[in-house]
Amino acid sequence: MINEKINQSKILDNEYYKAKQDRTVRQSFLESIDLTGSLISKLVYIESVTMKDLLKYGFNDRVAQTDTHTFQQFSPIRKRPVYVFPHAFSEKYCQVLGDLLSVIFDHEAFHILQGNANSLILAYRHLRAMTSGSAEIVEKDMISTELPAYENQIKNADDRKLSDKYKSILEQRIDDMIRKWKPISQITDNRLFYDLIPNV
Repeated sequence: MINEKINQSKILDNEYYKAKQDRTVRQSFLESIDLTGSLISKLVYIESVTMKDLLKYGFNDRVAQTDTHTFQQFSPIRKRPVYVFPHAFSEKYCQVLGDLLSVIFDHEAFHILQGNANSLILAYRHLRAMTSGSAEIVEKDMISTELPAYENQIKNADDRKLSDKYKSILEQRIDDMIRKWKPISQITDNRLFYDLIPNV
């Protein structure tokens, strides 16, 4: 069984390398990733950047994004698709397969878990932030869910065998966030986001 898992891992590593070189096989590569036991319903590759895509996903430097709508009531086991963008196959971020799997399972799936567990309060907080007229409050709302997702990636870094470069990117993002915002609450199984105050 151990040898079988090692062989499967090597095959997936090879397929990821091919997908980095050839964009035409990226969707089929994503479909080969086992989602069993996760809250992800499917992985969808988004190659072209249309105005509609920009409005929906934001892109920028995104590697992937979960399709969670803040104002939709979730159930504790609701599954969602994750959209994967070209940066998932670029050397700028994901150096090795473990980096990509970290984004998918330790970050984006964590956002699905956050939404499923805390849908009503997160919807209220997001609505309050978006109608506040304050860029600082909007940033605070975003970091309250992003920071624990990045921390979850670091927690699983050794198991995922993250590249040094990608791990450094994650550590820098966490450092940037906590330099500006101080968590005053704890992450628990039932509360997967932070309350924050300015770190002055």
